[in-house]
Amino acid sequence: MKDFFSQVSADAWVQSIGTVIGAFLGALLAGAISLLIYRRDMRWKRRKEFRGFYRNYVAYYRRHIEGVLDLIGRIELDPPDFKRNELLIGALSETIDYVKGFYLKHVEKESPADLYADFEKLYHALIMVQTFSKYLKNEDEFFTFSQAFNITEIVANSADQVKRLVKLIDGKAKKYE
Repeated sequence: MKDFFSQVSADAWVQSIGTVIGAFLGALLAGAISLLIYRRDMRWKRRKEFRGFYRNYVAYYRRHIEGVLDLIGRIELDPPDFKRNELLIGALSETIDYVKGFYLKHVEKESPADLYADFEKLYHALIMVQTFSKYLKNEDEFFTFSQAFNITEIVANSADQVKRLVKLIDGKAKKYE
């Protein structure tokens, strides 16, 4: 083995080591460039894919949620005005049904993974508002269920949760414009 190393000249060793280092640096540079191109391409595809989500969210879903919040603000909670609330809660229930249907048909399929959990929380908060607000339109049901639940507090808290989630989703959804 000693003879082998002594027979190879020093310039051959330098050339061999230089070739190995050059090949390594060339492969490293090519890999870095291809990684940068891949990341840019994936970012562009993601934006293109979720462009429809943002349009649906802003143009339709968000506008109807604002309508839900407006109707909730008009409901007399403390003390409940049952005659006035009956009409408002009917409109509120129809609007929430529309929002839930639109969510299931369009938004859920298109929503990015980082927003999916927030949309699920929003969906469940809307269900809570819809369920408990029905008790605010009938005096007998209100007094029956108010012994077990604080209905006005549940509706108010759910409405606040809807507002917080909409604000949170708005902030996260901006990057999908």
